[in-house]
Amino acid sequence: MTADIFEYDDTVRSGQTIMDSIELDNMGQVDTRRAAIRFENAAEHSHSVSNCAVHNSLTWAVNVVRSAKVRLENNVFFELRAVGIGVDSSKDVVVHNNFVGHVRPRKFDET
Repeated sequence: MTADIFEYDDTVRSGQTIMDSIELDNMGQVDTRRAAIRFENAAEHSHSVSNCAVHNSLTWAVNVVRSAKVRLENNVFFELRAVGIGVDSSKDVVVHNNFVGHVRPRKFDET
């Protein structure tokens, strides 16, 4: 997860994610919006995920919430739960030339 955090003394801590040619297998928290790749309140820096693969995810592949300057390009997101790529209350988000496939329903108790 990448986020901008404000400390109690008004110190700003901001993160930046640049991923290229990375494989993520079996990531994320099951049946939540805690995706394999998350941007939450991350607006200070530019972020990019390119030429990556996310598969066999327990939840969403990517979730971008209240963030900015995020670029998702030339990725494969396969065998996911509920949502492939989610973007909510964000700006300057580029989603280009990605493959999203085999998105299954959420896995409620299957016992």
